[in-house]
Amino acid sequence: MLRTANQRNEDAKNLPDIQKLLGEIWQSGEVALMFADTGIGKSIAGVQVGDCLSRGKSFAQYIKNECEPCTTLYYDWELSDRQFFKRYSDENGKPYTFSDNFFVDNVDFADLYSKNPGKSFTEILFGKIRNDIKEINPRVIIIDNITYLHTQTTQDQQASLEIMRYLTELKKEFNLSILVLAHTPKKSENTLITISDLSGSKHLSNFADSVFCIGKSCKGSNHRYIKQIKPSRSGEMIYDSHNVIE
Repeated sequence: MLRTANQRNEDAKNLPDIQKLLGEIWQSGEVALMFADTGIGKSIAGVQVGDCLSRGKSFAQYIKNECEPCTTLYYDWELSDRQFFKRYSDENGKPYTFSDNFFVDNVDFADLYSKNPGKSFTEILFGKIRNDIKEINPRVIIIDNITYLHTQTTQDQQASLEIMRYLTELKKEFNLSILVLAHTPKKSENTLITISDLSGSKHLSNFADSVFCIGKSCKGSNHRYIKQIKPSRSGEMIYDSHNVIE
């Protein structure tokens, strides 16, 4: 039945409060997109975000997390197991100790596809994600990266719309917070990063709750900055071109 505005507010009183995961940039119950050029460090940042949320810690001084330690599921579809080990171990081969709340795994796409004939790849993959959610009950999911979610390029409007529809359905059904990593086309490092630099159809940014990027600072090759591109539906545009986070 249709609700009045007052009934909707009454229903909202019993829902969990919206909490900051990455300050004003990404908040609980949202699908956020984080994009950057190749080699900037978005995967490293994604893992660090997942590690912090699984421990109930903040990502950085100005990017506060208000949530308690939570089960976090990170889909790493780029690194092999050995590459992941090398990235997260020291020169003596001692691996970094993650929280037991942090699940990081990959997918055998060929095996998954062969065992589910007659279905679209995206339907199969999101079916697996749904089963994983039911198994470990995460509160946060991080996907690295969006190009693996569909057999068609995200430039295709229908593909982008289907991806965002599936992500939104998962968010609402399981009360999830979802962060998806994405690319930006090659561009000059001296030009301003805008919403148009998110690789893919406008459907991605239109249906995302928030969008932010990582850029390389002109201050040096080891400097990065985070900039809001589309403010969170529950927050404000604070970290724009005139106030990036270094």
